[in-house]
Amino acid sequence: MLGLLKKWAIPLGFFITLGASILTLVYSDVFGFIPCSLCWFQRIFLYPQVVLLGIAWFKKDNGVWKYVIALSVLGAVVALYQHYLQMGGTELLPCPADGVGDCGKRFIYEFNYVTFPLMAATLFAWQWVLGLIAKLR
Repeated sequence: MLGLLKKWAIPLGFFITLGASILTLVYSDVFGFIPCSLCWFQRIFLYPQVVLLGIAWFKKDNGVWKYVIALSVLGAVVALYQHYLQMGGTELLPCPADGVGDCGKRFIYEFNYVTFPLMAATLFAWQWVLGLIAKLR
């Protein structure tokens, strides 16, 4: 199983980040969810991964994973912090709300814990694990 994941890591990572990027745009542009500042930071760490993995797939460059892992770790930190806020935690840092969406507002709340930021953290964790598998010798 690890061999199969390692072989298909770049295309799999590309399609996962492409799908997630498209869904973030659909939720904000079609369904009207207004992304907060923390959501935008998560997007900043997500969107470049589509381009990086697309180029790496085309060039067959497995060295892209160090960048994908770095972006994923940073994105996961932001996502987990926002999830903490949405679950009722007190602000450790001030919410950079500047007339956009509220960082603590839950648009989705399934099973009493699943929120948009938790979904983003799961995506970033998956990319991190996929990168570690791809880097195995």
